[in-house]
Amino acid sequence: MAAHVIHQGYIHAVFEEQTQNTIANLKLYKQAVGDKICAIFMSGTDFGTQRGELFSVEMFRELYLPYYKRMKRLGA
Repeated sequence: MAAHVIHQGYIHAVFEEQTQNTIANLKLYKQAVGDKICAIFMSGTDFGTQRGELFSVEMFRELYLPYYKRMKRLGA
């Protein structure tokens, strides 16, 4: 969790790579089956516990949300 504060560049690099891989896979899925996909698993990242979030909403918006938006645009 300290990396979210100390090594934000690393978090961005990891999620950029994951986003590029996910987008490439989404393109392949769409090519193979068109618009017949009802649901798809895009990321296994867990952002919370049974009692609340692992970090602030602001940190999520800064470190993760831009990547999820890019994946969603292609998947929509």
